[in-house]
Amino acid sequence: MDVIQGNYKLAAGQQTLSNRASRYERLQPGISVANSRLSAGTLGMFVIDKLSGKPAILSNCHVLGGSLGDSIVQPGPVDGGKAPRDTVAKLERMILDQDGDAAIAILTNSRPFDPTAIDLNIIPDSIALPQNGDIVVKSGRTTKVTRGKIVGMGVYPMEFPGARVVRINGFMIVPISSSNKVAEISYTGDSGSIWIKEGTRTAVGLNFSGEPESSPLADYALACFISRVFFRLKIQPLIS
Repeated sequence: MDVIQGNYKLAAGQQTLSNRASRYERLQPGISVANSRLSAGTLGMFVIDKLSGKPAILSNCHVLGGSLGDSIVQPGPVDGGKAPRDTVAKLERMILDQDGDAAIAILTNSRPFDPTAIDLNIIPDSIALPQNGDIVVKSGRTTKVTRGKIVGMGVYPMEFPGARVVRINGFMIVPISSSNKVAEISYTGDSGSIWIKEGTRTAVGLNFSGEPESSPLADYALACFISRVFFRLKIQPLIS
């Protein structure tokens, strides 16, 4: 794959454009979540940890990551979530390398959950490799439901706290502007969203970054390959 040079920014943070940043009595993909010591990202989907057989949350490492056993809160701290009051899961495993920016947290059963992605009415129950030209959709904390087209694959250098640069294999999605409900396809707080191939229940990518400005003129999102994430984290789709 080509190394794609650019100014790529993490998509977790403080921008709030919807009530998905609020506390939900029933957990669903597309709402605010984060490690209790971080800010806020998106609850991507529910999966099964193949090692323990327990249900877990999947999102980015830079959303959930920290020390194993850390409290994961809903909503994320920047949205008012605090441990132990809002703890919904405990950090179990994470990766931050060429295969992706990803982590899982085992649910504590403190709240019920619904695996249906908000406003998409889709339960992703399979995974696949994406193809250039695929039309994909996601449900995120900040920009809600957006739709885009995969336009390229490559290696994206990302700078993480501590000036650590990680080169992540992934793909780029650009908006199909006439169908988007908001100008941005992915923005601050959408980290961890799952990209699903349109017309299917098949997840293809885990959103980890995007164009950092509010202008939609050169907007894009970046995702790591969901198949690599599932293999590395030893997880499988949750079949409802």
